[in-house]
Amino acid sequence: LYKKSTKTKEDFIGRVPVQVKGIEVDKFVIKDFKFTFYISDLKAYQTDPCFFIVCQEKVGTHENKLFYNEFTPEKLKNVLRSHGKQDTVKLKMKPLTENLKDFEDQLVLFHAHSKRQQSFYQKNPFTMEDAVAKGVRSFSFMVPPSHSERMKMLRYVTTHSNYLYATIDEDLQLELPINNTGVMRFSQDINQEVKVGEKVFYNSYKNDIEDGRIVVKIGRVLTISCPMVEEDKR
Repeated sequence: LYKKSTKTKEDFIGRVPVQVKGIEVDKFVIKDFKFTFYISDLKAYQTDPCFFIVCQEKVGTHENKLFYNEFTPEKLKNVLRSHGKQDTVKLKMKPLTENLKDFEDQLVLFHAHSKRQQSFYQKNPFTMEDAVAKGVRSFSFMVPPSHSERMKMLRYVTTHSNYLYATIDEDLQLELPINNTGVMRFSQDINQEVKVGEKVFYNSYKNDIEDGRIVVKIGRVLTISCPMVEEDKR
């Protein structure tokens, strides 16, 4: 992986192990496609995180669809805690994007999360409840470089599964991954009058960022949903 298309040593980010498997199917399985993994392989991925791709090819044709699973240390921790005593486990696969730039962004983020989580793969899961109990007040998350602008960043983390990190010690820069973070949502109560002319109808409203959109809720009578970027045509 490189920061720029020039692919110089200065722009080198790192390498991502990618495994690709292929299966033949009579018809494509999209919604609930699961693939069988050996537990021994998943244990090996703990020290060598892997981006796993499965190609479904329709029998007698060259039609195919790609699916993936990201085996970060935190993901593996959860799977092995639930299924570690089995020989195999079936895990749900997600459709892989057909956009090359989106795929590159996905690999860059996978690499960053894997590197950041590597030191904690043998530790017990650290939950948001644990963070609250410890009085943690500083958190962070990551987005691909192409989404670093504020609105794009907020849109990305509210439309893509991600990890949140709790800052345990700022001096030592110690950050623990929050277990099972997933897709984020932001909500804020705004103490500001909602009025028409001089008549006040409400003393406050709610401002949410969810599913990549800004959603303003005024009482129970009005909801305004606005796109965060021009490309959003919903």
